[in-house]
Amino acid sequence: MDELDAIHEAVMNAREKATINKQNELIADYMKLRAEMVKYGVESDEKLPKFRQRGWKRKTTAH
Repeated sequence: MDELDAIHEAVMNAREKATINKQNELIADYMKLRAEMVKYGVESDEKLPKFRQRGWKRKTTAH
């Protein structure tokens, strides 16, 4: 059963990493668009939300 748990944990870590990477790509695209909107006066900098890119680290479970 430990082997199955290890495989499950590895798959879940990979999924989380992929999700965070995708979110970071979307945030980077938004930040470029946000900068353009501010530059051309579409909206003020204070009114637009600011997002941070996230890091990913492997989670390990203590047994």
